[in-house]
Amino acid sequence: MEALSLLRLYCSASCINSDELTRIIGAYGNEAVIRAGLYPNPVLTALGGSQGGCGGNSQGGWVYPSSMMTGYQNLAGYYGAYLYNDRLDILNAKLIVLDGNNPSWSVLGYPNKVLLDAKRRGAKIVGINPFYNSGLGAIADEWIPIRPATDAALFIGCAYHMIENDLQDQAFLDTYTVGFDADHVPEGADPKDNFKDYVLGTYDGVPKTPEWASEICGVEPEVIRSLATDMATIKPAAIFSCSAVTRGFRGEQAAQAFFTVGWMTGNVGKSGAMVSDMSGQMVCSGGSALVAVGGEGRSEYATTDPVANTFALSAAVVPTDGLFGVTSQQKWHAVYDGSYHNGKWGQREIDIRCIWDIGRGNKLNSEPDTLLGIKAFRKVEFVVSCDCFLNMTAQYADIVLPMVMQWEHPANFSHTSNRETLTYCSHVIDPLFEARSDYEINRALAERLGFDPDELEITEEEIFANQIQGATVIKEGGFTKKVGSGAVGPGGATTEDMVDPDFEKLLTITAEDWAELGFPDREPQEGRIPLRQFLKDGIYQVPRTEGDNCGYIALEAFVEDPVANPLNTESGKLEIYCRQLAEIVDIYGSYSISPIPKYEPPQEGYEATFSDFENRVKGPYPLQLESPHSLGHHSSQLDNCRWMQEAHANVACVNPLDAQERGLSQHDPVKIYNGRGALVRAIKITPRVVPGVVLVADGG
Repeated sequence: MEALSLLRLYCSASCINSDELTRIIGAYGNEAVIRAGLYPNPVLTALGGSQGGCGGNSQGGWVYPSSMMTGYQNLAGYYGAYLYNDRLDILNAKLIVLDGNNPSWSVLGYPNKVLLDAKRRGAKIVGINPFYNSGLGAIADEWIPIRPATDAALFIGCAYHMIENDLQDQAFLDTYTVGFDADHVPEGADPKDNFKDYVLGTYDGVPKTPEWASEICGVEPEVIRSLATDMATIKPAAIFSCSAVTRGFRGEQAAQAFFTVGWMTGNVGKSGAMVSDMSGQMVCSGGSALVAVGGEGRSEYATTDPVANTFALSAAVVPTDGLFGVTSQQKWHAVYDGSYHNGKWGQREIDIRCIWDIGRGNKLNSEPDTLLGIKAFRKVEFVVSCDCFLNMTAQYADIVLPMVMQWEHPANFSHTSNRETLTYCSHVIDPLFEARSDYEINRALAERLGFDPDELEITEEEIFANQIQGATVIKEGGFTKKVGSGAVGPGGATTEDMVDPDFEKLLTITAEDWAELGFPDREPQEGRIPLRQFLKDGIYQVPRTEGDNCGYIALEAFVEDPVANPLNTESGKLEIYCRQLAEIVDIYGSYSISPIPKYEPPQEGYEATFSDFENRVKGPYPLQLESPHSLGHHSSQLDNCRWMQEAHANVACVNPLDAQERGLSQHDPVKIYNGRGALVRAIKITPRVVPGVVLVADGG
């Protein structure tokens, strides 16, 4: 079937979509349809469900260690980030370590300002990264160049130095963690399976010295010792990593090692001290939201799927059977090859006949293995996509539905960048031509299929009404209790009816306001500020001062009394030995990991650049590829903007040593290739990239 024009009438497209969808489900079953994104689609749910993709290209291997080892799923969003402290408390840190972070390019909000303010107060800032990026250039006192995907080895080498010199906070480890040494493994675990003996090489005969780590990660042994000493002795310290270091084979091991070494320093539950990721939206703004919108109020059709409820994976839920979705790394293999590795249930056959990509972005560009993805698109019987542009994914679809741009949407809220700010996005222009939102597309398809659109999918206007009606804000006196530090979980602004006595309604909404919004039957309400004022200002900021009652120190209550305030982990403590983590990776993954932090070479990491690693003989692909976010585009968005292309060209950055070895000069065109595919870029020769690495930004 040839791709239809972007401007083809929606009624014709809806007919084709609904007819093809029902035909394929009728002939092959619901598992024959795979949705491109993580979240359920209400139309597919109403038809009996669909196969889903799962796993984290964005969060990488960070989600499960964070959830299982600490009891908190630290995905920063509207409702808070709970493993790092409030922005005003970060200013009290004397040492700040940034492992893999690029605060200028990769996150929303004001992390650079917070970090700069801490630096001005005397904090030492150390950046660990294969790329000396602009964020580090602006704030770092020291750059530690490291090879990609070797962070676990670096931190394990740091652990050896701490143990060798008795620098670890043993009292903290004994009281608040399980698994550090043989005397503190969980009940039922083999005492030999502890982190300290692994580091010392007690049973495998391989001491994980800084010299051992240096051979893998490329950081000089004395630099590893210096980093370890700083982390163990400069107090308080804010030790940060990010999801980027875990985006790869056995990426969870980097998070395991990071958390463990951070906890060895005892920098937990105190002012200026934290061990956390610095990813997501609310970076450098830890704690529950001080102001937040109400819930969207979408139907269960938009939040669950009877075939593969992959949304549950974001909460690290352990499934009871083998049907939980195809991991993103295997998605195109599953479609093209007809089978995929289904975790502990082994290889599973699957017959995908339809790819459904409504409102889920440019998947052929952003998912792994693009060329195989193209083959998968060509193999199936039907592909439907939607976008503002004829991007790569749209080019290989049978039906392309034109999507609205951000300023064509009705009034809505922007992604928040901190816990104390709410930003309103006004409606700018009506949709042009035939463009519609994914909500409208779902409603149109629901009607075509004989469902009640109001039952399956509410309108964007209804979502906005629900959000403003339920918006809450911290009362002027701030918190009256400590929150977010024990098993009960974080307090803060809520998406349901207000239940926290420390919060009140944000907005006063009159009967006249509701009538103007098109909801005359809704009840007026009293709040902190008038709705009209908020819509005029476009923003609400909770007033903050140092020492106010709106601050947050991660795990403070747990550290003060771990018995009264246990964590939501299997042991109630921070878990260096984490049985549940090993179990969930074994269930979901195409590999297994140990319940304690270890370094095992990734499938295509530094060691794979050699045909004979022991004798250091390079193989056919001697370089590693690093793909950070770009300052010129977000994934593939805005990459078609000429102004951005001029300001931030898509180039391949290489170290002068690698360029010299290959006889390359500045701006030479080069072919970059491996067994999966190839691309052509002009090169930028710079010492800001470590030797042995080619840096090409994602999405371009």
